[in-house]
Amino acid sequence: MVDSYIGTYDVAVDCEGGDPLTGSFEVVAEGDGPGAGDGGNGGGGGDLPRTGNEALPLILSAGALIVLGVAMTLGSRRRRN
Repeated sequence: MVDSYIGTYDVAVDCEGGDPLTGSFEVVAEGDGPGAGDGGNGGGGGDLPRTGNEALPLILSAGALIVLGVAMTLGSRRRRN
């Protein structure tokens, strides 16, 4: 079944208000093409790059601001009474 996908494919994309884009790609059998024989990783380095952001510092900062706001609100209410 996998052999049925082997071949060259042409791709065209028409975007509203933009120029049409075209391109092509080739699906090759296992053991053929670039990166063959190395597990398909193209011979690159080990780990993937970290492209996302880290949310933990943002969450901790938001929590600290909430706690500070609650403490200031309770402190101001105690001074009024």
